[in-house]
Amino acid sequence: MIRFLSIAFFLFSATTLPLSAQTDAQSVDNQVADIREGFLTGDYDTAVPLMLPFADAGHPRAQNMIGSAYQYGYGVTADAAEAVRYFELSRAQGYPPAIHNLGVIYQRGTVGLAVDQARARAFYAEAAALDYAPSMVGYAEYMLNGTAGHADVVNAIRMFKRAAELGYPNAYEWLGYAYASGVGVDIDLVAARQHYIVAATLGLASAQNKAGYMLEFGEGGDIDLEGALAFYLTAIQQDEDEAGINAAWLIFDNLAQFPDQIEGLSYCYWAVENALPERLEEYRVACDEMAAGFTPVEQQIARKAAAAL
Repeated sequence: MIRFLSIAFFLFSATTLPLSAQTDAQSVDNQVADIREGFLTGDYDTAVPLMLPFADAGHPRAQNMIGSAYQYGYGVTADAAEAVRYFELSRAQGYPPAIHNLGVIYQRGTVGLAVDQARARAFYAEAAALDYAPSMVGYAEYMLNGTAGHADVVNAIRMFKRAAELGYPNAYEWLGYAYASGVGVDIDLVAARQHYIVAATLGLASAQNKAGYMLEFGEGGDIDLEGALAFYLTAIQQDEDEAGINAAWLIFDNLAQFPDQIEGLSYCYWAVENALPERLEEYRVACDEMAAGFTPVEQQIARKAAAAL
């Protein structure tokens, strides 16, 4: 339920206002936070009209949300120029998420706005300087790859580590990759596994798949097949297609521990149904190979189980 009170059209710094004005500013912040719930639940048709007056009154968080609405067409007609305008208004007040979103929109581009990697990199750098973890990771990726500027692996790793200190899941996954591959650091599979597990525990599906793989094959520690399957299944719930095929092979390759082979086939079928285009044929071949040992009835049971995932 979205709650709101009368809209304050003049916003000031709470630290320099008398107590009554500070209370009013806090009330506005609370109203914006409440309306934001509508964005999080997808009720854009309700949330956007309520949020617009706050954005136009100068609230940086509201401006950022309206910018996102125009960027993705949430409750309004998508309009890249309006998205950038609201992000810039919020940026002018030093709001890091809006600066980050400017990086995102220029990195990806959209209808009416061309990709501009140099601008994207600059915005990520700007927000990273404000200790904003998502932008640290974004900027570090640009530095790692040397995209739209010079490569700086040392500072990329430093930024990944700082973002990890702030608890950002993607930073832990990148550090897992760095330690697994030796990019910017010495190869350390123990550290790679630890970082992937942290990112997985924080809910990042791709990291759950990677952590499962390391547990399955004993990379950086003991083999843990049950733990590996648990990570794969958690990733499947977030539509990570590789986790489906990995779970299938895990069960097929370990019959003694996982006697329900139909379950394994169901994960394979699920992976086919959710595969990215470039992986679809690979998964189909794998499923055909697996399904050869099952009766048509068993295959149908597996397909029904896959549909229920």
